[in-house]
Amino acid sequence: MIETKSPAGGTPALRDAPALWPTLRRRRWSALLLAAGSAWAMNGLQAGETPALLGAALQAPDAQPELPPDAVKIGEDLYRVGKVTVDLKAGTATTSGKINMRRGIVEYLAVAPGGKTHESLLTVDVRPLHYQVALILLGLEPKGGLTVQGDEKPPKGSPVQLYVSWKRGDRNVKVRAEELVWNIDRKAPMEQGAWIFSGSLVDKRGFLADEELSLVATFRDPAAIVNNVLPAGSDDTVYKVNERIVPPIGTPVTFTATPRPDAKPPASPKPERSAFNS
Repeated sequence: MIETKSPAGGTPALRDAPALWPTLRRRRWSALLLAAGSAWAMNGLQAGETPALLGAALQAPDAQPELPPDAVKIGEDLYRVGKVTVDLKAGTATTSGKINMRRGIVEYLAVAPGGKTHESLLTVDVRPLHYQVALILLGLEPKGGLTVQGDEKPPKGSPVQLYVSWKRGDRNVKVRAEELVWNIDRKAPMEQGAWIFSGSLVDKRGFLADEELSLVATFRDPAAIVNNVLPAGSDDTVYKVNERIVPPIGTPVTFTATPRPDAKPPASPKPERSAFNS
């Protein structure tokens, strides 16, 4: 292991450079740097300025900028970014959380602890920055598309499937996240195929998801990392908790993201290959 500090002088991060470099190089460094803006290079920027690391990555894509903070290799094709476990072979990013709401209108499927818990079905125990980096490691691409909350324009980016699992007695229950959300107008669960990895905005304040602790929005939010692409995503009155299947408040859950089948699968790392070669 190698202990490093971010260019912004932040908390030391652990990395396994020989194993991670060949994989991470193929994950569009500019996207990784945007994802990690507040942790690395966004502090003190004025509006419109480009972080030095981001500029270098855009001009020299084969250069070696810093690795994502807190990224650690823990097994074959297996990495941990903060509290997110990334399995490149399975194509999953997994973390833990709990049921936060049992009834009522929701604007978020998931927020981090301390986020907008009064309108989120789940709280997920993860730093938003780490979650965005984990999704990028899976080969997903954030493309934004949103400027305001409730934006009528759809989010852009890679499609992603989200699953929530928990224990019910001796049984393991696993459902697509849409099943936990009820569409009041349609009188049916949220339609499947709702989630797009838009990525959170980065501005002079830094990485907005870290500021607002928003992860997955049913009511479109440019600060959230994953957003609802369905037409009802611009309406904050449409979705509520699906009381028919959501377990009691406080129930521990596993929260899993995976590329949708039509998304490009991630490549496996090749540690023996030089990081300087294409």
